[in-house]
Parts: sequence; C-alpha cells; structure tokens
Amino acid sequence: MRQRRSERPVLSPTHIALGIGAVASLGIAWLAWAAPLTFDEAFNRLYYGTFSAGHILRHYDRPNNHLLYTLIQSWLPQRLIAWSPWAVRITGVVVGSGLVFVALLVAARRGSLLVACGLIVGSPLVVTYLFVARGYGFSALFIVLSVVVPLALARRVGHARVVLASLLFALGIWPLPTNLFLVPGWLLGVVLIFGGIEALLGGVVLAVMLAGEYLPIEAGIRSASHKAWNGHPGVWTYFRDVTDGASTIPLCLVAASVVVVVAFAREQRFRSLADLRRAGRSAQLAVWCVLAAVSWFVAVLAADASGTSLPFVRNALPALWLLLVALVAATPSGRVNRLVALILLAPFVLGVVLWAHAGASGDWKPVADASRTDVLYATTPATIRDARSIHASLLDCSWWDRPVCILVAPRLAGEGIRVDLDDRPYVPNLPCALGSHRPPAPWQVIVYRGGRLLGQLCH
Repeated sequence: MRQRRSERPVLSPTHIALGIGAVASLGIAWLAWAAPLTFDEAFNRLYYGTFSAGHILRHYDRPNNHLLYTLIQSWLPQRLIAWSPWAVRITGVVVGSGLVFVALLVAARRGSLLVACGLIVGSPLVVTYLFVARGYGFSALFIVLSVVVPLALARRVGHARVVLASLLFALGIWPLPTNLFLVPGWLLGVVLIFGGIEALLGGVVLAVMLAGEYLPIEAGIRSASHKAWNGHPGVWTYFRDVTDGASTIPLCLVAASVVVVVAFAREQRFRSLADLRRAGRSAQLAVWCVLAAVSWFVAVLAADASGTSLPFVRNALPALWLLLVALVAATPSGRVNRLVALILLAPFVLGVVLWAHAGASGDWKPVADASRTDVLYATTPATIRDARSIHASLLDCSWWDRPVCILVAPRLAGEGIRVDLDDRPYVPNLPCALGSHRPPAPWQVIVYRGGRLLGQLCH
C-alpha cells in the first residue's frame, strides 16, 4: 500500500490573526516609546494618580480623570515610572493591543483580515489611542467586548449573556460620560437580537451599574463632566474632523463603507425581525455595533441643535471602534472583500508612512494634524533625547510641559541634567536650536549647555 503523504499544517485565519496582532503589539509598544508624552498623560499621573482609590472615583473636577482607567493606571509603581517616564503608557499599550486582537479575531471569522488592517492603520485617531495613556481606548475595548462577547457565548450562557454584556458596557461607559450617548442604540440592539425581556434585564443591570459608578461622585463637581469642550465648531465641521481623524484619506473610507453596506444588504436581505435573530453572529454583530455607534452621533446632532457645545473629536473613539468592527464583520467574502481591501490600501500605506516617518524623525506634527487632535503636539520627550545627545546641563521647561518635565526629572538627574521648573515667559520655537525638528509654538523646552542658552541659535 502506498503511504499517504504527510499533510502539511495549514495556518488557519485565527492563527494568522494572532500573528498579525503580535506584530501590531510590537508596533504599538514602539510608538508608545517614540511618541511625545503629553500634558494630559503626565498631569493625570501626577495629580489623580497620587490619590486614594476612593478619592479618584469620587472626584471629577477635571475631565482628565477617566475614573476607572485612572484608578488602574495609579497602580503602576512609581519606581517603574522613575526608571522610565514612558512606563505610564503600559496600560495604554495593553488596552490598544487588546483592541487590535479583538478586531482581528472578528476579521478572521469573516475572512476580512486585510480590511481590518486597512481600517486600523489608516486611521490616525485610532492609532494614536492605541498607546496614549488615556481612557478613550479603555472605553472602546470594553464597549466593543460588550457586543462581541455575548454573541460569541450566546448558546452557552443563555440569559446570562445580557447580564455579562451590560456589565462590560457599564465598565466601558465609566471612564467617559459621553459614552452614555451609546446607550439608546446599544439597548435597541439587545431588543432586536435577543428580545424585549432580555433588553429589560440588561437595562436594569446597566442602570444599577451606572448608579454605582456615578452617584458617588460629589454633587458639587459632578457637573464638571466634560465642560472642557471643543467650543462650538458647528456640527458639520465636527463630523468632518471626525471623518478626517478616522482615515488618512476620508474618501477611501467612505467608498469602502458604501461598498460594504450595499454588499451586506444584498447578502442578508432581512425581511423581518426573525431573519435578524436567525442570522449569523457576524451579521448580528455588525447590526448591533452600527446601532450603538449611530446613537452616539445622533446625540451629537441633538446636542448641537440644543446649543450645547460639542465634545472633543477623540470622544468619538468608542463609536469609531464600533463602526470599524461593524465594517469588518459585514464585509462579505470573495470579490467584495478584495475590492474593499484594495480601496483601503491607499490610507493603509499612507498611515504606515506617516507613523514610521514620525517615529524616525521626531516630527509628530503631521500625525497630530491628521488625527484632528493636539495630543501629540507636545515636544518635550524629543527635546530631552536631543539634550542627552549634546550633553545639555539644564532643561528650562515652560508651564505647559511642566507635568512631563516632573516625570522625567528623576531620570535626567542621574545623567547630570537638571530640570528647571521656574515660571518663565514663552519664547516660541526655541527647540529648533537643537536642529532636529521644528515643534509648534509655544510648547517647548529651552535647553542650556554649560550655562549657554542654546535657544539663541534660532535667531
């Protein structure tokens, strides 16, 4: 008898997704080390991060406190931060890697891994909050899990799936009160997919959780919730900024979304509610994510109509992640999948070039402009690295960079570089004296060597 040829092991889509996720995690960690530390990250650690757990969860006098995320971040040992100030981003990297793995595993089931990569890497706003130590990514992870997990376990846990979903959703809402905008659409998804009884149960659990999260906040400062808004740019300007932050080439994102929506509608052909409840998990996931995300943007429209100032563009991040997962789950296999991946190739390539150039050159302004957020405008870390290379003796920090300078001071002290935190007036663009980059004024660090003000070389 002829012997059978040994079958070669074939990598499954799940294995490929895990491999891509591992590489992506390394990239996220590299960006966390290379990108400038920001005022919000440093301030949160120096201010709220020094409080007790009870104080953190009861005080919301500044929107910088992302409550549960702040509490978790405050557990990082101070010794670790003194060794490297970039350690404050460990939590951000873990959360960001988790988001990427969830999206890739959803894509592996649908066969749309290239689509997922194009959507993630092509979005400056998404990539920024894969490593920045803020609560936006944390909220997005738990909100996405509140949809993915109950659908994945629906046949195993019965009615408990809605309780689990509500718990995850409440944890995702906690860091950012604007996530409450997602509630109507999220609950509507529960009604359509699981039924009215489950929605009632989920609503009760969610209400109890939210009461436990927000009622302990002192009444006198509860109203401070996100009073530091964007101002009032106008709703269409706001949506344009969100779209620009969601893709380096917004037109490609819009075109890919239209193709996916049309193909999904032709593939599913829902004629009744029963059709949705009998549909596959990927279809239900796409519908539920879209309903929750649309709810957030409808709430923004309502806020604008009532004359209320709009939130920061980055507050839309959980809704953007829901839309991203929906697109990945809704992309049909075959030619449509390849077409969508081809459309998203341009923003993917541009995103790779944008981030790689920023990390290599230290010029983060193009990334900050593309993401419609000032989060990466701070120039302190790049200046500090330059100061080390030229053996500077003193860093004179402006008030905006003060929290970051406080974090890095212990590290620099061991290298003989003193950090001067005295109040000084701004002198725009002095870091250009270092010759490596031209940061935006007026955020800067003035560098001295041997008593000589190197910044004078700019004039």
